[in-house]
Amino acid sequence: MVVEAKTVNTLQIAAGILYERAFVQPSNDLRALLWYSKKGTIDWVVGYNNWIGKTVQMHVVSSGESYPKTLAFAAYDYPFNQCGIDIIFGVINSLNKKSIILAEKAGFTEKERWEKMHDNGGDIVLMEMKKENCKWIRHENI
Repeated sequence: MVVEAKTVNTLQIAAGILYERAFVQPSNDLRALLWYSKKGTIDWVVGYNNWIGKTVQMHVVSSGESYPKTLAFAAYDYPFNQCGIDIIFGVINSLNKKSIILAEKAGFTEKERWEKMHDNGGDIVLMEMKKENCKWIRHENI
């Protein structure tokens, strides 16, 4: 089940998970979606911050389970349709192969790469998804 983190408590939980698992620095502009399993545990957190113009940065943390399609639809509907964003971007360490694969499967493309600029000698990989290319939302109103 997808739940938007609207309360101070749920935002703090989301921020804590994002920091612990993906080193996302706390920010006052964080918004998040939480995916609760049938057992009531939070298995996925999708965070958004760095709202700049018509762009936003997305962060995704999981328990390792497969990406629920219901969450995928919500994760892209929220910034594109509800918030009026045109481009979602992600910054990934090239050494984090699982995140690169997840981003590419979701439909992100590599926009820029800065060699050996991330932690442990990895490249900073800037990934982007444009609204018109997003397979997770309806396009009749674009």
